[in-house]
Amino acid sequence: MSTIKANTVQPTTTNANLNLNPDGSGAVIVDGLTFPTADGSANQYLKTDGSGNLDWVDAPAASGWSFVSDTALTAVNDITYSSLTATSQYQFVLSGIYPSTAGAELGVQFYWSGSYPTGVYSYNFVYSGTDGDVESGGPNGGYIPIGPDLKNSGPHNVMGIVTFAGLESGTNAFIAYNCHVYDNSASFYGHVTGVGRQADTAEVTGIRFILSGGANYAASGKIKMYERAGV
Repeated sequence: MSTIKANTVQPTTTNANLNLNPDGSGAVIVDGLTFPTADGSANQYLKTDGSGNLDWVDAPAASGWSFVSDTALTAVNDITYSSLTATSQYQFVLSGIYPSTAGAELGVQFYWSGSYPTGVYSYNFVYSGTDGDVESGGPNGGYIPIGPDLKNSGPHNVMGIVTFAGLESGTNAFIAYNCHVYDNSASFYGHVTGVGRQADTAEVTGIRFILSGGANYAASGKIKMYERAGV
């Protein structure tokens, strides 16, 4: 074992590397920390075991939400998101969702087995505001209402967050939503919180936001989509 006692160790030539090369199966130990004797795989990082040993390990999977898309609405009846990953969760942030006609509701349908079935949803939501209410529906509802026009008084705005999970085969896909509903004349406004699910355990591969009654979206709204993988 060799020992160097010095305050400074530097190369003998300009811009040269400083190499630490142990002999045979020996390791590089710096101030009690033992470094690996070989390089790790791409994107691995050094991790300590708390006992002075460093080793290469894989980076942990990200647990947060990743931005996917930002959809500006046009004068259509529905907005579709397809090719979803069964093991992911999805979150949609709605702003300025505005139907073109009175009485229209903003709802959600799931895509599985080659179609968007309509008679397979159940839901429950609580509405508080100028016209408080509790409403349940299904399993024969054609969609899950997340932005209901509860007073049927005119076109209204919806903004809020919708979380979508349980896409894998053998589970009931479901959404949880937290939205605000108001009309431009301020004659009613409120807060809608609810849940909804499909009445089948087939794998869900898509979701769409649909307006009832043949209404179209006004072009001022947006839907931002986020994904949390591997949950």
